[in-house]
Amino acid sequence: LMATYPAMQQVLNQLLVNDLSEFTERTAKEQARIHELQPYLRAVPGSTSIETSILGSSKAAQKLRNQVEQASESLVPIQLQAPSGSGKTFLAGLIHSHSGVADHPFAELDCATLPLDERGDRQTDVLFGSGTDADHPGLLVLLERGTLLLDNVHLLSGADRDRLYHYLKTGQVIPTNSSLNSPLTLSQLSPNAATPMPNAWVRLVLATPAKLDNPRGGAIAIKLFPLTQRKQDIPELAQYFLNKYSRERNRPPLNLDQADLRYLISYHYPGNVAELA
Repeated sequence: LMATYPAMQQVLNQLLVNDLSEFTERTAKEQARIHELQPYLRAVPGSTSIETSILGSSKAAQKLRNQVEQASESLVPIQLQAPSGSGKTFLAGLIHSHSGVADHPFAELDCATLPLDERGDRQTDVLFGSGTDADHPGLLVLLERGTLLLDNVHLLSGADRDRLYHYLKTGQVIPTNSSLNSPLTLSQLSPNAATPMPNAWVRLVLATPAKLDNPRGGAIAIKLFPLTQRKQDIPELAQYFLNKYSRERNRPPLNLDQADLRYLISYHYPGNVAELA
């Protein structure tokens, strides 16, 4: 055929060139996506069970294990009420690693680190992308599928929280730009401004130190209690971190005597037992 129809060679060569060009473009886009995501990607706990990952025998610990197991069985959003140092990243990662999106990335964005604009609102281009530049999508688009932990989400403006709820309801991202940065309600946002995402879906974990003022239905609510309300769990937690410390330094195991335990239980430390140990 090639000898009979020499023009076929040119057609086949052009098809190969086109395929190679498309492949190169897709590869470049994927590398750029991974590069943009890298600062926000977090490691997740291993394949250990939820029962052994959440330590403690208190009622709060038992309730937390049940809630995490329930959250892992579905992909609905999570409202996580957690004070600083209570292990929200670990908990969100644990839910992710036992969920239906465990094979996809787990990312975290602390809204407290977002810069402020001239009105004092958080700039959310990194989350929603910029409506004026399609080449700079936000995390919701970049992540494609997986879990995104948004810490201190209460610091976002009402309009930005509405963008999140709109995404959860419709799967569409409303990017930030000059015309949408004013404090508008969701009903005032133009539907034409939204970016449909039929092949992408990100599970959101919305974390705040206190209850959200405007919670929306359909989310699983989980509350992490500080150690001052979980004193029964302190001995087990402290021994766990001591064992970990000994293993990492290749030294004989350390143990706490009763005097040490009484001191830890009576010590009203607001942070994490890991830091105290």
